[in-house]
Amino acid sequence: MVEGRNQKQEKKLRLPDNVLPIKYILTFEPNSTYSEFNAELDLVVQIKSDSDVMEINLHKDHYSGVINPELCEGVFSVVDQKLIPKDTTQTEEVNQAFRLENTQICTQFQDKFARMLMPCLDEPQFKAIFQVNVLVKEKTHQAISNSACCIEQLIDGNRLYKFEDTLKMPTYLLAIVIGKFDTLTLTTKRGVQIKTYTQSGLSEDARESTQLACEAFDYLEEYFQIDYPLQKADIISCNKFSVVGMENWGCIIFDRYLILGNQNNTNKDQLFNNYRTLCHEVCHQWFGNLVTMQWWDDIWLNEGFSRYMEHVMMADLRPEFNVWQEFMDQMYFASIQLDSFLEITHPVQLEVKGNEKFYEIFDTISYNKGSSICRMIEGYIGDKNLFRECMRVYMKQYQYRNASTAELFQVMSEVSGKPVAKVFHKWIQQPCFPEILVTKVSEKQYKLRQQCFNSQTEDLWIIPVNYVTSKQKIGQFLIENQDLIVDIPELEADEMIWFNYNAFGYYILRYEDQNEFNTIYDQRQIFGGLTVYSIKVNREMLLQ
Repeated sequence: MVEGRNQKQEKKLRLPDNVLPIKYILTFEPNSTYSEFNAELDLVVQIKSDSDVMEINLHKDHYSGVINPELCEGVFSVVDQKLIPKDTTQTEEVNQAFRLENTQICTQFQDKFARMLMPCLDEPQFKAIFQVNVLVKEKTHQAISNSACCIEQLIDGNRLYKFEDTLKMPTYLLAIVIGKFDTLTLTTKRGVQIKTYTQSGLSEDARESTQLACEAFDYLEEYFQIDYPLQKADIISCNKFSVVGMENWGCIIFDRYLILGNQNNTNKDQLFNNYRTLCHEVCHQWFGNLVTMQWWDDIWLNEGFSRYMEHVMMADLRPEFNVWQEFMDQMYFASIQLDSFLEITHPVQLEVKGNEKFYEIFDTISYNKGSSICRMIEGYIGDKNLFRECMRVYMKQYQYRNASTAELFQVMSEVSGKPVAKVFHKWIQQPCFPEILVTKVSEKQYKLRQQCFNSQTEDLWIIPVNYVTSKQKIGQFLIENQDLIVDIPELEADEMIWFNYNAFGYYILRYEDQNEFNTIYDQRQIFGGLTVYSIKVNREMLLQ
């Protein structure tokens, strides 16, 4: 017996684990007007325990579905509005044919929309192989999916595309794209083809993005010491894609402006955002696709780390941009402002039931605070090479599997030799952030007292503090209780000290002696680097 779980049912939102999907064999066939589709599905499963019920996720009780125009969830269609003829003298039949020729079909299944295509086990823990077949009726169109096309054959004037089996992956990474495209192909150092599919006549506009994608794949293969496991990576320029980018394994979809933007048609600020988003989705091919979170409550593992890594990559691959200054403006400051209001923030690690809206999960806290916590962890570990080794071990240990925050923190603790799990579990489980009251006790001694910023909760944290003096002496200690008296024996009488070196810490400092802080602020350039920015943000937050 198969029991369907409709989206309207909210009593029991998670599937049991008594059945594991092994392989989906899917044939997808849109109708001639791209308004509806039919699908045939064979699902191979493994039964783990005796039961006469198999529970799966269903959107409807049959395999037919609607192709929603410009909805950007499930299966949807988007017309290239730039090519819609303004000449109204053409016949309706001619106009309809032109619209159809310049329409794309795309899919967007994150986080729970694969069930709009087919009955499935639509949770990230249920990884399976997908064998996809797509029937295309429009003569100028072609089909693209996660894996390479192995057979293309004519059937009654239509073309059937048969794709190779995918690697094991969750349903939300499945992709099907149909449309008319020009292509541009570049190759990574290891020979992986990076092929960008653009609107007709615009492939050269995508050269800069495609080149950066190649470099990003090379960079991450070296960083993680794991080769990208597919033989190709397709980049799709979608006519309209409201979520901007989606990391489908081997078939990454972007809104067209991001892929077609280059130095000749896009300003520098927007180009930076385009480039870092491209790096973000490439990073997901490892962080999220190769190793996947167990459930959506750990979405920050995907998004926070990928957002952090996009900046790491950009700083090395495109140093002409002031990458870490941009990080502090767009990520650190934006999240700390939002996180300062208890009524609108939430913990980095969400409690996700399964009926949340997309924007309730994929938000500023998950992305921006998550990435700031990643940077804080690297600052605590104290060595970017050791941090990278932590990531390599984690990737190797959990590749092709699911993992949790606890498992990542455990690897980091073992590899770094520091109690990462003990220190950081509260940083992702509690909302808001601490402020540290700084009091000078003597020439070489300070008292630090922590509380929630603006005293909104009674929560405390274990706080790794990296400090720097005006003579560039640095050090680190932990605040493990509410109060700590710390000795700084190397501090000289004429030195200032700031307890957030390089802005690693996601907290605010409040100096009891306002004159001491004013002196630090006025002479902040002495400290150099991102410490200067930390002092500036600190003042702005206190003035609020």
